Amino acid sequence: MRSFSYKRCSFLVWIAVAIYWSAGSSIILGQESVLPPWMRLWPNYPGTNPKVATSQATATPTKSSPPILQPPPPLPPRELPPWLPQTANTGGSVSDNGSAKPVDSESSPSSSPVIPTQALQTEPVVLNEPLELVPSPPEVTATEVVTGMDIPEVEQTNLLPNTYWRWPLHYFSTGDWSNSAELGINGTEGNSQTMSMVAGLKLKRKTDRDVNDLRLTSQRTNTDGRETQNNTLLYNDYELFLGDGPWSIFVKSGLEYDEFKAFDLRLFVNSGLAYKFVKTKAMTTGVRFGVGTSREFGGPDDRWVPELLFGFDHEHQVNKHNKVSFKLDYYPEWTDFNNYRVVLDASWEYLLDTNGNLSLKLSAVDRYDSTPNGARPNDINYAILLLYRF
Repeated sequence: MRSFSYKRCSFLVWIAVAIYWSAGSSIILGQESVLPPWMRLWPNYPGTNPKVATSQATATPTKSSPPILQPPPPLPPRELPPWLPQTANTGGSVSDNGSAKPVDSESSPSSSPVIPTQALQTEPVVLNEPLELVPSPPEVTATEVVTGMDIPEVEQTNLLPNTYWRWPLHYFSTGDWSNSAELGINGTEGNSQTMSMVAGLKLKRKTDRDVNDLRLTSQRTNTDGRETQNNTLLYNDYELFLGDGPWSIFVKSGLEYDEFKAFDLRLFVNSGLAYKFVKTKAMTTGVRFGVGTSREFGGPDDRWVPELLFGFDHEHQVNKHNKVSFKLDYYPEWTDFNNYRVVLDASWEYLLDTNGNLSLKLSAVDRYDSTPNGARPNDINYAILLLYRF
């Protein structure tokens, strides 16, 4: 039994040496054979021992021991993240089944990226040149649009604040102005000599925010070489709209000069609220209520008198040729309603020129004062005038 066991063990040793020698000779002779998995665990196999693989890679190859050309077993296929499909560099091409194929370092540069099939869903493509980043879109300037057309450059002007000397230029160059000048002459020759002249000027500016109406009228009459009438009336009405509603704030002021009155000059200023019943482009009708004061200079009652104001105004453009206007203002004194003034202004205009510049005007202004101080309380100025708009 002992001799049989010894011979059997020697036989097994020789078989192992022969198998080992055949495997080593196949590697040395460069045969393209793939080792079985159980033989890859041997100590000198470069795929499992990194030290041996490194030493063999760095060592200078010789005729007796050529380098092993077989790569390690193929790795399972993997997908690259979607945000990095073009910059992936696996160092080799990709086969149809997703496995990596070796690429010779001498024939193909290592910097050439490979596009995986899982990222592009197409056939594998190996680029010969490195990928370039997508260029950023060109900057669009202020003078370019999508269609490629140029926007015309607009010259910017410096907006200076409205100083005290620039404000009149801005005021007279904006707004809807309605200006007119009027003139009327009447006279007689024969048994009596009479010469009467009436002149007037009206400046009206209207905007979406306010209305300013300035009226100046002067009338003078001579009879047989003696002056019988001489007066000048200046009225200014300013109205500030409170939004788009019917309410507004007004300031009404006036200056009256009459040589045949008990005083030399009368000045009055009033302010309050106004309400428009009708407010259209062709017609406006409304009332107003306010408070103010007046004074008669150079007369027996030379003092500031507090007074109220109740007013009514109506203006209607009947048609292209006819226009009527009517204003009535009642000024009673606060402490004594028996002391009051009334001013009535009515006019009718008829368009003569189709261009809208020349009109015929019939006007009447009645001024009543309950305390005339020895003069007549009622003064009426009426005239037929030619009105020219500019």
